[in-house]
Amino acid sequence: MWLSRLTFESVQRMYQVRYLSRSQLETQAALLLRGELSNNSTMQIDDAFRLKDELRQLTKLKEQVERLEFLECHMGDYYRQGKIPFKAYVDLKNGNRHQEHVVELCTAIRNKPSCLAEARLSRGDDLNRMMDKYLEKFEDKFFKPRFNIVAPLPGIRCEKSDDGFKLTMPVDGSAADINSAKIAAQWWSSKTNKFKFEVIASKQPNAIKIQHIQSGPSHVNMHERNQINLGPGLSSPLIIAHEMGHILGFPDCYFEAWDKASESFIYIELDPSGSNLMCNINGSAIVPDHYFEQLKASYCN
Repeated sequence: MWLSRLTFESVQRMYQVRYLSRSQLETQAALLLRGELSNNSTMQIDDAFRLKDELRQLTKLKEQVERLEFLECHMGDYYRQGKIPFKAYVDLKNGNRHQEHVVELCTAIRNKPSCLAEARLSRGDDLNRMMDKYLEKFEDKFFKPRFNIVAPLPGIRCEKSDDGFKLTMPVDGSAADINSAKIAAQWWSSKTNKFKFEVIASKQPNAIKIQHIQSGPSHVNMHERNQINLGPGLSSPLIIAHEMGHILGFPDCYFEAWDKASESFIYIELDPSGSNLMCNINGSAIVPDHYFEQLKASYCN
């Protein structure tokens, strides 16, 4: 999970595209290190507090460098992802309704010559209808699946009662990790939705393992969903709560890819509210109500 991303607050709830490249990070690092952090003279306590923000920025920058190295190691995968025209999609959703954007969306659905021919024949209201048609088709194929649960995982048990639903997940890890996982489970509990998520320590074969890896971001292999891998310094309950979402079957609802035009990696959060736990980890992260309904339908029926 990319933890070093920024949180965008927008009254208009517009989609934001972020770029990540080695030259960009090198420039940021040079600016920071040429500032007050390069002064080796004895500092007063007021100076130390003032520099805490720069040190925090430097820590974030280090996380971004580690993320960039991970992305570069998987360049083939992210290059292929870059062929999905999410940039054109968010431009259209943000109100930049240009013909070339709709042609890009159409090309993800059918062949490009047919899309170009349809666009040339579409003017005025016809072009608007074409845009709406391919926005809907693109959302059905690429957007909506990022908010939908996949198959339930065996070993996670659901109990129904008059008080609602309780989901229990067995976890195998250290005492500290089990404790963090129990705290993380609170994000997946909701009084409003009458849903409780509980973690229990277990050594059974079907227990979800928590492992600490030496490098790279925290992640879950979505093909297996049997282990939470925590990166260095990336093991807070909030991060574990996000990874638990993957174990339960929810994909990331952000888009990361190599962008050939800018020669950088791009990141697009697909829920512009900025508060969906599976799209962005921040202090206001929550699990949306419709996720609880999906959990009930998937695990409790």
